[in-house]
Amino acid sequence: MYKALRVAYVLLLVTGVIFGYFWYAFSTHVETVLKALEPDVRVEYAYLRVSPFVGVSIHDVDVHSPHFADSIHIAAVKLDELNTFGLFNIDRSLKRDTLPKSLRLRVQQLTFDLYGDAFRQRRELFSTYHSLGCDDAAAWNLDMLRGMGYRTIRVDGAVDYNFDEFTHRLAAKALVHADKIASFEAEATFAVPRPSALLATLPTLSFITLQQAPPQLVNAEVMLRDDSFNSRKNRLCAQKRGDSVEGFIAEHLRQAPKTMQARGMTFGPGLVEAYRQYITAQDGQVTVTAQPENSLELAEFSSRPPELLLKLMNLAAQVNGEAITNLSVAFHDPILPEPSVVESPAPIEDTQAPLPETTLSDNPRLSAPATRPAENAAPSTTARSTAPPKSLLALPTVKISPELSAESPATRWLTLKTPQNRSLRIPTTELSEYVDQSAIVTLTDGRAHKGKLAAVTRSNLQLGLEIPGGTVGFTIQLDEIEEIRLLP
Repeated sequence: MYKALRVAYVLLLVTGVIFGYFWYAFSTHVETVLKALEPDVRVEYAYLRVSPFVGVSIHDVDVHSPHFADSIHIAAVKLDELNTFGLFNIDRSLKRDTLPKSLRLRVQQLTFDLYGDAFRQRRELFSTYHSLGCDDAAAWNLDMLRGMGYRTIRVDGAVDYNFDEFTHRLAAKALVHADKIASFEAEATFAVPRPSALLATLPTLSFITLQQAPPQLVNAEVMLRDDSFNSRKNRLCAQKRGDSVEGFIAEHLRQAPKTMQARGMTFGPGLVEAYRQYITAQDGQVTVTAQPENSLELAEFSSRPPELLLKLMNLAAQVNGEAITNLSVAFHDPILPEPSVVESPAPIEDTQAPLPETTLSDNPRLSAPATRPAENAAPSTTARSTAPPKSLLALPTVKISPELSAESPATRWLTLKTPQNRSLRIPTTELSEYVDQSAIVTLTDGRAHKGKLAAVTRSNLQLGLEIPGGTVGFTIQLDEIEEIRLLP
């Protein structure tokens, strides 16, 4: 009996030491991430828990930004890993600046108040049929959300992936569920190229290796399922129009394609009919799959013309379980739509009886008004035909317009942020003054690289990355750089 108690005591002590180590290790990882987000984002949390039943979790998280007057609250962020060896592997990978071979992360109850401090000046809603964006398929703004009865944004999400070392395939899945709004699911498989001889000593999923040999898309599937958002929008816009829901939908289907033409896209009859079925069905669902014949490098998504990219992805789509047989779409110069003749004379005020109160997804498209691409979009570097749009199967010829061609590297300007967080606009000819300084270089496609500025020429920048056993350098074209942040 005494020996059994001693064994139990030792096991309890060892377990306490192991989970104490995990608590310290993951607390350190969390603090490292939070410091990297400053000063743009400040995150506070109540406590971190390590448990054999729920893995690692952070509770009562508040996200603050100096650019926004309110905060976003998250009930919990959880790392689902109930295996002790799995936690050891994740800890070791993070210490080596490497992605773990498998990971599952959940976000529970991300909440944002539509009537919070950020919108204190907008208590009364003087909105009209047009200001709500009722004629636009993608216009979801604050006035519309409030008018539909939503008071808070609340969303649950999960992301997980698994890397197969034998096939060098990475399978990833993401799920976002917004109560009474919609659910979004995405699954994709990526081929991870094997490291070059220079980087052979590094793990396949190290950040440096993934930057030099980005994953390639093998296949993907995305699904969007409505959960009463469409019916709420239809009722609100019909009320503002002074018409029945059926009358509003008929007008909306006439005007919505024109708003997409203002963004430089014309959808064929198959996609317009699929959109009608989606917004009129209860719990409508759209599924899109991509099965490219050859795997696509992620860089191709920003470098190839959209017409060719869609063709290479070999898309198939379904709406409400039925296949969409005609996926024709054309890209062209923006065509401004004629305004609808309907305008509501009466504004919606906060005292008006709203639709049933509920919560809303944290979709950035829902919380920001749609912009007019003709006024806000950056000028295109390609001249597109102004002739009537063609089918996707008949791709137009893309030519470079002389007046829109890229400017000389010697006259190009970019943003430079100093260690004191001052933003400067400098010509690329002055970059040579910052050689040998450590920096984070952000490209126009959103990717970022951290290293030492090794050399600058008239057309490119050499960035050096420290790796075990030496330094690896690579070239970045100056016209691909959006911002350079100097590090202390």
